[in-house]
Amino acid sequence: MKFTFRPSPSVRSSQSTQNIMLELTLGLLAVFAFGVVYYFMEYGSGHGVHALILMAVSVGVALLTELGWCLFLKKDIKKHLQSSFPWVTAIILTLMLPITTTYYAMAIGSFSAIFIGKLIFGGFGHNIFNPAGVGRGVMLTSFAGAVAADVTTGPTPIASIAQMGWLITDNSILGGFLDQFGGLWGLFTGWYPGAIGETSALLIIVV
Repeated sequence: MKFTFRPSPSVRSSQSTQNIMLELTLGLLAVFAFGVVYYFMEYGSGHGVHALILMAVSVGVALLTELGWCLFLKKDIKKHLQSSFPWVTAIILTLMLPITTTYYAMAIGSFSAIFIGKLIFGGFGHNIFNPAGVGRGVMLTSFAGAVAADVTTGPTPIASIAQMGWLITDNSILGGFLDQFGGLWGLFTGWYPGAIGETSALLIIVV
């Protein structure tokens, strides 16, 4: 038997990084669109518009942060942005947050995700932490009240199941839990409040 040793990645594709990131961007935007539609329909146009502005703030700050980095280091701006994909981090960060997130907290989180989570480690592909996760961590640490509140005072699936000890063994309790959120299908499709991009398991699996 002959063993072949090669540097990772072991699975390769003819797709370019740009094409992969384009597909990822489109998939993330589909998940975001679902969240916007949900809040438009269930809580009014104000919440839907708020989600759109949050995304604009996140992407805008991410691009400006990378632009400032390029100017400081005298890099080619177009070439850098085409290989850094700051909007992907910004979109992911927005999807991780509740609709009640404030604009200033979003701006700080996006800046932290790009600058602290990615650029100071060498940029795209060199970061040791997930940049969006870094941004969310900074926001939870600095602006907990601005990013931890839910749009509803009623129970969410995670809050409800946490109160039950994470493991439901009583069928009657399980039935009551599912009924709050439209049954298993309601949970699967994601038609309930939560972070903007976390609720629809069906859509996330599809994209």
